[in-house]
Amino acid sequence: MSALTTRMLVLGAVQIFGPANGYQLRRELLSWDVERWAHVNPGSIYSMLTTLEKQGAIERHDVVIEDARPVAVYTVTKAGDDEFERMVYEALATVPDSGDALPLRVAMNFGATQTRERFLEAIDSRARILAAGVEEFVAKLDELVDPPVVPPHVISELHLEVELMRAQLHWVIGLQSEVRAGGLLFSDDAGHGSAWTPPDDDPGWRMADERAKYQAAIAAQHRRP
Repeated sequence: MSALTTRMLVLGAVQIFGPANGYQLRRELLSWDVERWAHVNPGSIYSMLTTLEKQGAIERHDVVIEDARPVAVYTVTKAGDDEFERMVYEALATVPDSGDALPLRVAMNFGATQTRERFLEAIDSRARILAAGVEEFVAKLDELVDPPVVPPHVISELHLEVELMRAQLHWVIGLQSEVRAGGLLFSDDAGHGSAWTPPDDDPGWRMADERAKYQAAIAAQHRRP
């Protein structure tokens, strides 16, 4: 997992769930199974929160709820909002070497933060890059095979790379069709966020209640002379 994709995950979690404390954010991200598919070390979530705060992407608020001990909660700053929007768009629109899909997979978790038009613009860009990449890769493979330039096992591995790129392109084309037909929900859609409701025992409901208390406490702090 690169620092860039860890940054996108943590910053996105703060944007969606903040104000929230570090434990809540860590619990939420681990509930996404990010250790398995995104290779996120749980400790790196706390480290990234510290880094984001130092760099001005998030803000820390020390609040007291119902006479309990002070707790540090985090919200996204305007600079963090702008950075996150840009990161998600770029992860959707661009293709790393050999079509690495991990940044795309992370960005898809936050796809609903984009407008429908901007999301389509991003994946249209990705489709063009992948199509051109497959064509270029196949041409290079032909040059390596005739006459033979590298060992045959290397050629087999390169065929795997091009097939992975083709599979991703096929998936992106299907996604384009789904979104153009009105599928999924985006930030500018009526009823945004209402298509899926967590089960009654989801920890997110408790987080939402605590978030409201944190928001009230932060507002009260700002009102003090």
